[in-house]
Amino acid sequence: LVSVTSVAQEKRPDKKVYHITEAGRAALQEALVRTQPRHKVRSEFLVLMYFAHLLPPERLAEVLDRQAEHFEAVRERLTECERQIDSSECGAPAGVRFTLGYGMAMMRAALEYLQTHRGALIEETAAEREEGSGHSAGTAT
Repeated sequence: LVSVTSVAQEKRPDKKVYHITEAGRAALQEALVRTQPRHKVRSEFLVLMYFAHLLPPERLAEVLDRQAEHFEAVRERLTECERQIDSSECGAPAGVRFTLGYGMAMMRAALEYLQTHRGALIEETAAEREEGSGHSAGTAT
């Protein structure tokens, strides 16, 4: 399904470069036709936010700041990929450009939401902590 070639590099071990074979491409296309388009989200960040009322204020602020830095770093990497695609003479398939744009939109929206709601989340969880209210186990009703 794939072939591999070793490419010599200076001051580094040989790099393995993989290429899909015709049989591999056919198997991939068959799998893509059968694949259901589900969207799964597994986020440790969102778990921490769900239980934000249980975090010390300093830890909550740290988590929010690190996540904002992460979103910004991913957005910068995606922007660089977009620049490379735009400057390439061979271009990229429409699906690659769509996926890149989707990722950039998701990062922009996530970063904007985090920046817009960061202060309120910190203030509200501090107030809940002072009042002694908040969910004892974080369960939804």
